[in-house]
Amino acid sequence: MLSVNNLHTYHGHIHVLKGISFHVNKGEMLAIIGANGAGKSTLLGTLSGIYKPHSGDVQLEDKNITNMPIEETVQQGMVLVPERRQIFDGLTVYENLILGAYHRYRKEKKQLKTDVEEVLETFPRLKEMLNRLGGNLSGGEQQMLAIGRGLMAKPKIMLLDEPSLGLAPLIVQDIMTVLEELRKAVDTTIILVEQNAKAAMKVSDRTCVIERGQIALTGNSKEMLEDPRVASLYLGGSNTNFNAIKNEIYSEQF
Repeated sequence: MLSVNNLHTYHGHIHVLKGISFHVNKGEMLAIIGANGAGKSTLLGTLSGIYKPHSGDVQLEDKNITNMPIEETVQQGMVLVPERRQIFDGLTVYENLILGAYHRYRKEKKQLKTDVEEVLETFPRLKEMLNRLGGNLSGGEQQMLAIGRGLMAKPKIMLLDEPSLGLAPLIVQDIMTVLEELRKAVDTTIILVEQNAKAAMKVSDRTCVIERGQIALTGNSKEMLEDPRVASLYLGGSNTNFNAIKNEIYSEQF
């Protein structure tokens, strides 16, 4: 489905991604975890076309999309749901959703009403808010809207950047449950970047741990939940008690 090969990305003179390689299978959910500054958001930005890599390539369904601008990557089926939602505060919920399908609007205008209804079935809380301005929604509602807007693009693969950021634990649980259901129901492939390690690993198939721009560990998510190396890399230290670290990372989350 998606193959990333030896990806290097710079921000100015700062070498952020240092030879990232991984693959994602169709219908799979891959979690990307790591400490702040590890390169997670830069990775998603590079995959989606926001940042241009210095070297390496990205293949989506055997098509090279490495240097495509972001609008073309959307047309190819890759959609980014950005950190902090970035919805349009001055537009209604309905208008935000329709904008998610901007590249389909002319050719598939008649289909969009059905697509909106499908999104509202996924996020029923938004049904009674279609005429409410996006800026008047709660954080959890904005996150639902951001994901719904992404779904309106009919993505083959969805990139989610910190969907749990700033949300209460119960809302995080709702969002993660929806992501798990989406992957099963519509076979959408998902790359999930998260600081909330436990939440991400509980719903994903595989997990990659990024440390200083490189993939330090990768494996089955359920197995990695019990791997002491994950906690060590996640907190950036190796001489700590695993159980203490695990409790610190995972307690009172999800």
